[in-house]
Amino acid sequence: MDHYALNIELPASAPDKYDSVIVLELQGETQADTSLLQQPDLSVTLPAFLSEVHKVGDQGLRLDTRGVVERWLNKDEWLNWDFKVSHPGAFDVVLLSSEQKYGRDWEGGHTVAIEVAGQKLRGQVDNNGKEENPANPYWKYVISRIGRVTINKPGRYNLNLKPETILAEKKLGLTLVSVRLIPVQP
Repeated sequence: MDHYALNIELPASAPDKYDSVIVLELQGETQADTSLLQQPDLSVTLPAFLSEVHKVGDQGLRLDTRGVVERWLNKDEWLNWDFKVSHPGAFDVVLLSSEQKYGRDWEGGHTVAIEVAGQKLRGQVDNNGKEENPANPYWKYVISRIGRVTINKPGRYNLNLKPETILAEKKLGLTLVSVRLIPVQP
């Protein structure tokens, strides 16, 4: 893998308790890799707000102020992410969607197709449990277990999320928060 790390040692107390500044001087042109990375717990989180959005026209899905995809009512619109894996293995693919504020409503039953690492999954957005939203307790997340994939070697990967059907009786559609790859414990 092409991981590079920079360690910066800081003094025990800040030089100015209100406004300390760290200056990093570099020679030459800098390059930044903004890829999403596998985390120390070996999971990969692909937030909706960091996806590449493939829309149809000017209307349709959009990101709300929380970074959640809303108004996803058209099955021809889709998302994809690029990410890096440093520790390969088997992963459960979990989709998080959002309830409406105060748990007023949620729309599930959508069928989605996920492609990653040469594998295709097809699953349903169902309520397989809930998770607290760490940033705002008024909006809960709904967990949908889509399936399992195996990533055999470290490297760069791409995940595509394409709906096959979207139910929109309530006009909410698919309210995507993120897709997670959760390592399977041996």
